[in-house]
Amino acid sequence: MLKDIAIHLPPNKLANDRLVSELGRWTSDEVFAKTGINERCIASPNTTAIDLAREALGALIQKNPEAPIDFLIFCIQSPDYKVPTSACILQNAVGLPTSCGAVDINLACSGFIYGLALAEGMLAAKTAQNIALVTSETYTHYIHPQDCVSRPIFGDGAAATLLSIEGKGHFHSFTFGTDGAHAQKFYIPAGGSRYPDYRAARNSGNLATQDPEFIKMNGLEVFNFTLQVVPKLIEKILVQQNTKFEAIDYFVFHQANAFMLEALRRKLKIPPEKFIVDMADTGNLVSASIPVVLQRMREKQLLSLPKKLLLCGFGAGLSWAGCILDWKP
Repeated sequence: MLKDIAIHLPPNKLANDRLVSELGRWTSDEVFAKTGINERCIASPNTTAIDLAREALGALIQKNPEAPIDFLIFCIQSPDYKVPTSACILQNAVGLPTSCGAVDINLACSGFIYGLALAEGMLAAKTAQNIALVTSETYTHYIHPQDCVSRPIFGDGAAATLLSIEGKGHFHSFTFGTDGAHAQKFYIPAGGSRYPDYRAARNSGNLATQDPEFIKMNGLEVFNFTLQVVPKLIEKILVQQNTKFEAIDYFVFHQANAFMLEALRRKLKIPPEKFIVDMADTGNLVSASIPVVLQRMREKQLLSLPKKLLLCGFGAGLSWAGCILDWKP
């Protein structure tokens, strides 16, 4: 059950005016119209996803001294090292006891939902009582400065979500999907075991791409994939829960970009007042986007009464997932 959320966003911001001047195309208004973003949170070059995670998790621990964390799930795709597991570094960094379990999951925009399902399973099995699900990314470190597709969209940030045997929100009706046949629609070609050396990869005839150390995203293909899988995912969740569409108070989707979200809202015929869009001052925060939105909804008193929320994440993998959150204040 959801007990609490703490978030940490780096103070540095990349506003549209500066972005437009550096890319040499569009206007600030055009960027906002396409993305729904005015500025992005940007981690400094020496700040890693673990650094952001440490701030979020530290705040969560300080707010909830009555709920000692006995397991840590860290969703991260931009680790400090290939070895060891980032969750182990984070456990030590925030002073969690050595009796605390710690594990990484490598997933992007659907990672929060996957992490919730893992945590809920552990709570149900009584293998843990208080689980911290941390989602943190610094995607901006992996975007080419002249990438006009990815750079206007992504920001950096972290969220730490406390899941406990005692909480205010109950997650259920988890539904998942994976299509690895299209993994290269969104990936970083080099740096892993297949092409470990960036320079060799760049000169390899096996990679039809320049600058393989940076994110490669086929925006149109990802957009089409989303329009295909998300409506089916929503329908499956509602059927599984035997819940009518009208019974959902809020739809909280991964904050990808305004164009994609509006296309999904129209296709699903979701009333605007039930569809949460909140990324104008953060950018796309990858796996941290949904918990950041949930925390902001709490701060705006949108969850001051019992509500039924449908959560949905989708992105690199290609991967997608959704669930229901029954919230009780």
